[in-house]
Amino acid sequence: MIVDPVCGTDLDHFEYPQREDYNGYTFFFGSLGCAQKFRENPAKYVAGREAEFGEKIPDYVEKIS
Repeated sequence: MIVDPVCGTDLDHFEYPQREDYNGYTFFFGSLGCAQKFRENPAKYVAGREAEFGEKIPDYVEKIS
């Protein structure tokens, strides 16, 4: 189970399209509002606790800018 780092809601990440990548992890959100708050200041919500709230982006995934 994935936890929304902003509001703490347990999520099934297949049901929630709101997601953000930060510091090598993908984070999922239960609402657009939570995703927006995270986008504005991600460190406020996950500083040093990325593995607790996010899914690690595999090293073989190439980032497209």
